[in-house]
Amino acid sequence: MNPRMGISFEPFQDPMKKLSLCLLLLVSLTACDDNSLCKAKADCELFCRAYDLNTIMFDCQNNACRCVSKEALACSGNAETDNCTAICNSFQPGTKGVCLEGYCECQARECNAASDCAAKCPDAPMTACHDGICACASDIELACEGTGISSACTAVCELYKPNSTPICQNNKCECQSNDCQADSDCELSCQAIGAVMSVCQNDKCQCLSRETLACTGEDAAARCTKICEKFKPGTLAVCTDGLCNCQEL
Repeated sequence: MNPRMGISFEPFQDPMKKLSLCLLLLVSLTACDDNSLCKAKADCELFCRAYDLNTIMFDCQNNACRCVSKEALACSGNAETDNCTAICNSFQPGTKGVCLEGYCECQARECNAASDCAAKCPDAPMTACHDGICACASDIELACEGTGISSACTAVCELYKPNSTPICQNNKCECQSNDCQADSDCELSCQAIGAVMSVCQNDKCQCLSRETLACTGEDAAARCTKICEKFKPGTLAVCTDGLCNCQEL
């Protein structure tokens, strides 16, 4: 028994204990020597429960039973997720290790992409797949107040649509995509946050506010030229009504 992890890797040396375990397992095992305690995972259930009554996870590896006690599965939150992951990778490969109610659990993976969650989230306005587990947004979770960019919607968009613009429209959070191929793809999302110029640059929307485009005084022409060279090269920079405009030539 590994005293730190609570995991047993090899048969036990106590002759009386070993004898009792051999008798207990006789119905399912053809031999009970040091190198052939088991042939399959099911062979270890009686072995592990007899050795450690609170054992709840077990496996047969290299013909030896490995047991994990409930004590070894104890966890206190996200800080111990790596420990849960290591246990699940070893004992239940293909599952996701999570810490729930103080103990590690190995959850079956439900998805590889958000589209795989349609069956689990039939009425959810947004879905997401995180490490194989589906997340379903509720109407209450998406509720917000005001119009335009919203800090209340930031957490929602970070979860369901990373790298999007969080806005509140009609009392509901929306996550406007920042991906684009042309300036026109950015108009709606930029207008939603009060921007007056929208630009598609490096396949991402750039929204320019009134403050960014403000131009006054002797440096107005130079300021607008600099902005247009950066966001709309090949256009004519002019200052009109206190705002920079990049006019097509």
